[in-house]
Amino acid sequence: MRSGFFCCLLGLAALASSATRADEIAAVNMDGGWVGINGWATYVGDIYAPLNYTNEAAAQEFVVSKSGTLTTITASVDNFIGGDPLIVSVFTAVNRRPGALLGRVSVPDSQINGFNVNGNPLNTFDLSSLGIPLVAGQNYIVTFTVAIPGAVRYRAILNAPNVNSFGIPSLRSPNGGLTWTVNSVTPEIGLVVSVIVPSPPPPPVTFEVAIDVVPGTTDNFVNLNSKKSKPVPVAVFGDADFSVDDVVLGSIVLGDPALIASGDGVPVAPYTISVLDVDGDGHDDLLLEFDTAELKAVGAIDSASTEVRLEADLTNGDSIFGSDSVATSQPKGGGKGNGVGGGKK
Repeated sequence: MRSGFFCCLLGLAALASSATRADEIAAVNMDGGWVGINGWATYVGDIYAPLNYTNEAAAQEFVVSKSGTLTTITASVDNFIGGDPLIVSVFTAVNRRPGALLGRVSVPDSQINGFNVNGNPLNTFDLSSLGIPLVAGQNYIVTFTVAIPGAVRYRAILNAPNVNSFGIPSLRSPNGGLTWTVNSVTPEIGLVVSVIVPSPPPPPVTFEVAIDVVPGTTDNFVNLNSKKSKPVPVAVFGDADFSVDDVVLGSIVLGDPALIASGDGVPVAPYTISVLDVDGDGHDDLLLEFDTAELKAVGAIDSASTEVRLEADLTNGDSIFGSDSVATSQPKGGGKGNGVGGGKK
Protein backbone atom coordinates (compact mmCIF):
# COMPACT_ATOMS: atom_id res chain seq x y z
CA MET A 1 0.00 0.00 0.00
CA ARG A 2 1.22 3.51 -0.72
CA SER A 3 2.14 5.76 2.15
CA GLY A 4 3.50 9.28 2.64
CA PHE A 5 3.61 12.48 0.64
CA PHE A 6 6.35 15.04 0.04
CA CYS A 7 6.77 17.00 3.20
CA CYS A 8 7.06 20.77 3.29
CA LEU A 9 10.84 20.52 3.42
CA LEU A 10 10.84 19.98 -0.34
CA GLY A 11 9.40 23.44 -0.83
CA LEU A 12 12.03 24.87 1.50
CA ALA A 13 14.78 23.15 -0.47
CA ALA A 14 13.57 24.66 -3.73
CA LEU A 15 13.46 28.07 -2.09
CA ALA A 16 16.99 27.75 -0.70
CA SER A 17 18.46 26.57 -3.97
CA SER A 18 17.36 29.80 -5.66
CA ALA A 19 19.36 32.00 -3.27
CA THR A 20 21.02 34.86 -5.11
CA ARG A 21 24.63 35.92 -4.86
CA ALA A 22 25.35 39.12 -3.02
CA ASP A 23 27.57 41.97 -4.15
CA GLU A 24 30.06 42.64 -1.37
CA ILE A 25 32.74 45.25 -0.80
CA ALA A 26 36.15 43.58 -0.87
CA ALA A 27 38.29 46.63 -0.13
CA VAL A 28 37.65 50.33 0.39
CA ASN A 29 39.70 53.44 1.16
CA MET A 30 37.25 56.19 0.24
CA ASP A 31 35.58 58.21 2.93
CA GLY A 32 31.91 58.62 2.11
CA GLY A 33 32.49 58.13 -1.62
CA TRP A 34 33.92 61.62 -2.14
CA VAL A 35 37.53 62.24 -3.08
CA GLY A 36 39.24 65.61 -3.06
CA ILE A 37 42.24 66.38 -5.20
CA ASN A 38 44.26 67.70 -2.22
CA GLY A 39 46.78 69.23 -4.59
CA TRP A 40 48.16 65.90 -5.79
CA ALA A 41 47.58 63.98 -9.00
CA THR A 42 49.41 61.48 -11.20
CA TYR A 43 48.90 62.31 -14.85
CA VAL A 44 48.47 59.00 -16.64
CA GLY A 45 49.99 59.02 -20.13
CA ASP A 46 51.96 62.25 -19.55
CA ILE A 47 55.26 62.94 -21.28
CA TYR A 48 57.63 65.15 -19.30
CA ALA A 49 61.05 65.33 -20.94
CA PRO A 50 62.97 67.09 -18.12
CA LEU A 51 62.34 64.11 -15.82
CA ASN A 52 62.49 61.57 -18.65
CA TYR A 53 58.83 60.65 -18.21
CA THR A 54 57.70 58.83 -21.34
CA ASN A 55 54.31 57.44 -20.33
CA GLU A 56 53.52 58.09 -16.69
CA ALA A 57 51.22 55.60 -14.96
CA ALA A 58 49.61 55.16 -11.55
CA ALA A 59 48.83 52.16 -9.36
CA GLN A 60 47.35 51.34 -5.98
CA GLU A 61 47.85 48.29 -3.80
CA PHE A 62 44.87 47.00 -1.83
CA VAL A 63 43.99 44.20 0.58
CA VAL A 64 40.90 42.07 0.00
CA SER A 65 38.53 41.54 2.93
CA LYS A 66 36.20 38.99 1.31
CA SER A 67 36.98 36.19 -1.12
CA GLY A 68 35.00 36.23 -4.33
CA THR A 69 34.99 37.07 -8.02
CA LEU A 70 36.04 40.63 -8.90
CA THR A 71 33.21 42.66 -10.42
CA THR A 72 34.04 46.38 -10.34
CA ILE A 73 36.73 48.83 -9.30
CA THR A 74 35.70 52.38 -8.44
CA ALA A 75 38.66 54.75 -8.41
CA SER A 76 39.50 58.43 -8.26
CA VAL A 77 40.70 58.37 -11.87
CA ASP A 78 39.16 60.86 -14.28
CA ASN A 79 39.19 61.88 -17.92
CA PHE A 80 41.50 64.90 -17.98
CA ILE A 81 42.11 65.27 -21.73
CA GLY A 82 41.33 61.78 -23.01
CA GLY A 83 42.17 60.23 -26.32
CA ASP A 84 43.62 56.75 -26.04
CA PRO A 85 41.71 54.20 -23.93
CA LEU A 86 42.58 53.88 -20.25
CA ILE A 87 43.92 50.42 -19.45
CA VAL A 88 42.88 49.11 -16.02
CA SER A 89 44.88 46.05 -14.94
CA VAL A 90 44.84 43.87 -11.83
CA PHE A 91 47.97 42.07 -10.59
CA THR A 92 49.06 40.07 -7.60
CA ALA A 93 51.24 42.14 -5.28
CA VAL A 94 54.87 41.07 -4.81
CA ASN A 95 57.01 43.24 -2.54
CA ARG A 96 54.85 46.30 -3.20
CA ARG A 97 55.13 45.85 -6.95
CA PRO A 98 52.83 44.30 -9.58
CA GLY A 99 53.40 40.55 -9.87
CA ALA A 100 51.35 38.18 -12.04
CA LEU A 101 48.80 39.83 -14.31
CA LEU A 102 45.31 38.57 -13.46
CA GLY A 103 43.44 40.49 -16.15
CA ARG A 104 42.92 43.89 -17.76
CA VAL A 105 40.26 45.92 -19.54
CA SER A 106 40.62 48.76 -22.04
CA VAL A 107 38.14 51.55 -21.25
CA PRO A 108 37.30 54.15 -23.94
CA ASP A 109 37.66 57.72 -22.77
CA SER A 110 33.98 58.26 -23.62
CA GLN A 111 33.11 55.98 -20.69
CA ILE A 112 35.20 57.91 -18.18
CA ASN A 113 33.82 60.99 -16.46
CA GLY A 114 35.96 64.08 -16.14
CA PHE A 115 36.81 65.96 -12.97
CA ASN A 116 33.98 68.35 -12.11
CA VAL A 117 33.64 71.48 -10.03
CA ASN A 118 32.39 69.54 -7.03
CA GLY A 119 35.66 67.65 -6.79
CA ASN A 120 34.19 64.23 -7.52
CA PRO A 121 36.26 62.34 -10.10
CA LEU A 122 35.05 58.84 -9.26
CA ASN A 123 34.72 56.31 -12.09
CA THR A 124 33.61 52.70 -11.92
CA PHE A 125 35.30 50.15 -14.17
CA ASP A 126 33.53 46.87 -14.92
CA LEU A 127 35.93 43.90 -14.77
CA SER A 128 33.30 41.19 -14.23
CA SER A 129 33.94 39.61 -17.66
CA LEU A 130 37.47 38.67 -16.56
CA GLY A 131 36.29 36.33 -13.80
CA ILE A 132 39.24 37.19 -11.54
CA PRO A 133 39.11 35.34 -8.20
CA LEU A 134 40.27 37.42 -5.22
CA VAL A 135 41.25 35.78 -1.93
CA ALA A 136 40.53 37.38 1.44
CA GLY A 137 43.68 38.61 3.18
CA GLN A 138 45.72 38.74 -0.03
CA ASN A 139 47.23 41.92 -1.50
CA TYR A 140 46.66 42.99 -5.10
CA ILE A 141 47.59 45.98 -7.25
CA VAL A 142 45.43 47.84 -9.77
CA THR A 143 47.27 49.91 -12.38
CA PHE A 144 46.09 52.70 -14.66
CA THR A 145 48.07 53.05 -17.89
CA VAL A 146 47.71 54.06 -21.53
CA ALA A 147 49.23 52.19 -24.46
CA ILE A 148 50.72 55.15 -26.34
CA PRO A 149 52.79 57.95 -24.74
CA GLY A 150 51.62 61.45 -25.42
CA ALA A 151 49.92 64.44 -23.89
CA VAL A 152 48.14 64.13 -20.54
CA ARG A 153 45.10 61.89 -20.95
CA TYR A 154 43.92 60.88 -17.47
CA ARG A 155 44.79 61.63 -13.90
CA ALA A 156 44.72 59.51 -10.78
CA ILE A 157 43.63 61.78 -7.94
CA LEU A 158 45.39 61.10 -4.65
CA ASN A 159 43.25 60.74 -1.58
CA ALA A 160 44.48 61.54 1.92
CA PRO A 161 44.34 58.40 4.11
CA ASN A 162 41.22 58.09 6.25
CA VAL A 163 39.61 55.59 8.60
CA ASN A 164 39.00 53.19 5.68
CA SER A 165 42.50 53.58 4.28
CA PHE A 166 44.61 50.66 3.13
CA GLY A 167 47.56 52.44 4.71
CA ILE A 168 49.53 51.79 1.51
CA PRO A 169 50.85 54.75 -0.54
CA SER A 170 50.14 54.70 -4.26
CA LEU A 171 52.72 53.74 -6.90
CA ARG A 172 54.02 55.77 -9.81
CA SER A 173 55.73 54.65 -12.99
CA PRO A 174 57.51 57.08 -15.36
CA ASN A 175 57.59 54.52 -18.16
CA GLY A 176 54.09 53.14 -18.53
CA GLY A 177 54.44 50.38 -15.96
CA LEU A 178 57.86 48.93 -16.80
CA THR A 179 59.20 49.92 -13.39
CA TRP A 180 57.41 51.20 -10.31
CA THR A 181 58.35 53.36 -7.34
CA VAL A 182 56.43 54.22 -4.21
CA ASN A 183 54.86 57.64 -4.54
CA SER A 184 56.77 60.37 -2.73
CA VAL A 185 53.55 61.59 -1.08
CA THR A 186 51.55 59.69 1.52
CA PRO A 187 48.01 59.91 0.02
CA GLU A 188 46.53 56.99 -1.88
CA ILE A 189 44.39 56.70 -4.98
CA GLY A 190 40.79 56.56 -3.76
CA LEU A 191 39.66 53.02 -4.43
CA VAL A 192 36.69 50.71 -3.88
CA VAL A 193 36.92 47.09 -5.02
CA SER A 194 33.77 44.95 -5.23
CA VAL A 195 33.46 41.21 -5.51
CA ILE A 196 30.60 38.77 -5.90
CA VAL A 197 30.56 36.35 -2.99
CA PRO A 198 28.63 33.15 -3.81
CA SER A 199 25.86 32.37 -1.35
CA PRO A 200 26.61 29.19 0.64
CA PRO A 201 24.84 26.12 -0.71
CA PRO A 202 21.62 25.24 1.12
CA PRO A 203 21.94 22.45 3.69
CA PRO A 204 20.92 18.97 2.51
CA VAL A 205 17.22 18.19 2.88
CA THR A 206 15.65 14.81 3.64
CA PHE A 207 12.06 14.39 2.51
CA GLU A 208 9.51 11.62 2.39
CA VAL A 209 8.36 9.77 -0.71
CA ALA A 210 5.70 7.14 -1.21
CA ILE A 211 6.75 3.49 -1.32
CA ASP A 212 4.79 0.22 -1.53
CA VAL A 213 6.01 -3.12 -0.24
CA VAL A 214 4.81 -6.00 -2.45
CA PRO A 215 2.83 -3.78 -4.85
CA GLY A 216 -0.60 -5.12 -5.70
CA THR A 217 -1.23 -6.68 -2.27
CA THR A 218 -2.91 -5.30 0.83
CA ASP A 219 -1.08 -7.14 3.61
CA ASN A 220 2.51 -6.66 2.37
CA PHE A 221 3.39 -10.20 3.42
CA VAL A 222 7.06 -11.14 3.69
CA ASN A 223 7.55 -14.90 4.15
CA LEU A 224 10.61 -15.43 6.30
CA ASN A 225 10.04 -19.16 6.73
CA SER A 226 9.70 -20.32 3.14
CA LYS A 227 12.17 -22.99 2.08
CA LYS A 228 12.32 -21.35 -1.34
CA SER A 229 13.00 -17.72 -0.62
CA LYS A 230 11.13 -15.23 -2.80
CA PRO A 231 12.33 -11.67 -3.35
CA VAL A 232 10.60 -8.80 -1.59
CA PRO A 233 9.48 -6.28 -4.23
CA VAL A 234 9.29 -2.62 -3.22
CA ALA A 235 8.04 0.23 -5.42
CA VAL A 236 9.32 3.80 -5.04
CA PHE A 237 6.83 6.15 -6.67
CA GLY A 238 7.80 9.17 -8.72
CA ASP A 239 5.45 12.05 -9.44
CA ALA A 240 5.44 15.60 -10.81
CA ASP A 241 7.65 16.85 -7.95
CA PHE A 242 10.04 13.90 -7.67
CA SER A 243 11.90 12.09 -10.42
CA VAL A 244 13.33 8.68 -9.67
CA ASP A 245 16.09 9.54 -12.14
CA ASP A 246 17.58 11.70 -9.37
CA VAL A 247 18.09 8.74 -7.02
CA VAL A 248 21.63 7.50 -6.49
CA LEU A 249 20.88 3.84 -7.11
CA GLY A 250 23.87 2.55 -5.19
CA SER A 251 22.67 4.30 -2.03
CA ILE A 252 19.28 2.56 -1.72
CA VAL A 253 18.82 0.46 1.46
CA LEU A 254 15.84 -1.09 3.26
CA GLY A 255 15.25 -2.42 6.75
CA ASP A 256 13.14 -2.42 9.90
CA PRO A 257 13.89 1.01 11.45
CA ALA A 258 13.63 -0.37 15.01
CA LEU A 259 16.15 -3.13 14.32
CA ILE A 260 18.51 -0.77 12.52
CA ALA A 261 18.34 1.87 15.27
CA SER A 262 19.02 -0.72 17.99
CA GLY A 263 22.06 -2.08 16.18
CA ASP A 264 20.55 -5.55 15.92
CA GLY A 265 20.35 -5.31 12.15
CA VAL A 266 21.82 -3.58 9.13
CA PRO A 267 19.89 -2.32 6.09
CA VAL A 268 20.10 -4.20 2.80
CA ALA A 269 20.56 -2.96 -0.77
CA PRO A 270 18.32 -4.25 -3.60
CA TYR A 271 19.74 -6.85 -5.97
CA THR A 272 17.60 -5.80 -8.93
CA ILE A 273 16.41 -2.31 -9.91
CA SER A 274 13.92 -1.58 -12.68
CA VAL A 275 12.45 1.70 -13.92
CA LEU A 276 8.80 1.49 -14.98
CA ASP A 277 5.43 3.07 -14.30
CA VAL A 278 4.20 0.77 -11.53
CA ASP A 279 1.01 2.67 -10.71
CA GLY A 280 0.18 3.86 -14.23
CA ASP A 281 0.17 7.59 -13.42
CA GLY A 282 2.50 8.54 -16.27
CA HIS A 283 5.56 9.01 -14.02
CA ASP A 284 8.46 6.58 -13.81
CA ASP A 285 8.81 4.59 -10.61
CA LEU A 286 11.50 2.30 -9.25
CA LEU A 287 10.69 -1.37 -8.74
CA LEU A 288 13.27 -2.91 -6.44
CA GLU A 289 13.79 -6.51 -5.37
CA PHE A 290 15.39 -7.39 -2.05
CA ASP A 291 16.71 -10.83 -1.12
CA THR A 292 14.52 -12.19 1.67
CA ALA A 293 17.23 -14.52 2.95
CA GLU A 294 19.69 -11.63 3.17
CA LEU A 295 17.16 -9.41 4.95
CA LYS A 296 16.67 -12.13 7.53
CA ALA A 297 20.35 -13.08 7.84
CA VAL A 298 21.61 -9.58 8.67
CA GLY A 299 18.69 -8.71 10.92
CA ALA A 300 17.18 -6.12 8.61
CA ILE A 301 13.79 -7.76 9.27
CA ASP A 302 12.58 -10.45 11.71
CA SER A 303 9.39 -12.17 12.76
CA ALA A 304 8.35 -9.19 14.93
CA SER A 305 8.78 -6.58 12.20
CA THR A 306 5.71 -4.52 11.30
CA GLU A 307 7.39 -1.76 9.29
CA VAL A 308 10.27 -1.22 6.89
CA ARG A 309 11.94 2.03 5.91
CA LEU A 310 13.71 2.76 2.63
CA GLU A 311 16.42 5.41 2.40
CA ALA A 312 18.44 6.76 -0.53
CA ASP A 313 20.56 9.73 -1.57
CA LEU A 314 19.79 12.08 -4.45
CA THR A 315 22.24 13.42 -7.00
CA ASN A 316 21.87 17.00 -5.65
CA GLY A 317 22.97 16.03 -2.13
CA ASP A 318 19.48 15.72 -0.66
CA SER A 319 18.06 12.38 0.50
CA ILE A 320 14.71 10.59 0.64
CA PHE A 321 12.98 8.09 2.86
CA GLY A 322 9.77 6.12 2.66
CA SER A 323 8.02 3.73 5.04
CA ASP A 324 5.42 1.01 4.65
CA SER A 325 3.90 -1.69 6.84
CA VAL A 326 4.82 -5.37 6.54
CA ALA A 327 3.50 -8.65 7.90
CA THR A 328 5.69 -11.67 8.50
CA SER A 329 2.78 -14.03 9.18
CA GLN A 330 0.02 -14.19 6.60
CA PRO A 331 -3.58 -13.83 7.89
CA LYS A 332 -6.26 -16.15 6.51
CA GLY A 333 -7.70 -14.86 3.30
CA GLY A 334 -4.98 -12.19 2.93
CA GLY A 335 -2.38 -11.59 0.33
CA LYS A 336 -4.55 -11.13 -2.74
CA GLY A 337 -2.74 -9.92 -5.84
CA ASN A 338 0.15 -10.83 -8.08
CA GLY A 339 2.83 -9.10 -6.07
CA VAL A 340 4.21 -6.85 -8.84
CA GLY A 341 1.69 -4.05 -9.22
CA GLY A 342 -0.42 -2.90 -12.11
CA GLY A 343 2.35 -1.66 -14.40
CA LYS A 344 1.57 0.84 -17.17
CA LYS A 345 -2.07 1.41 -18.03
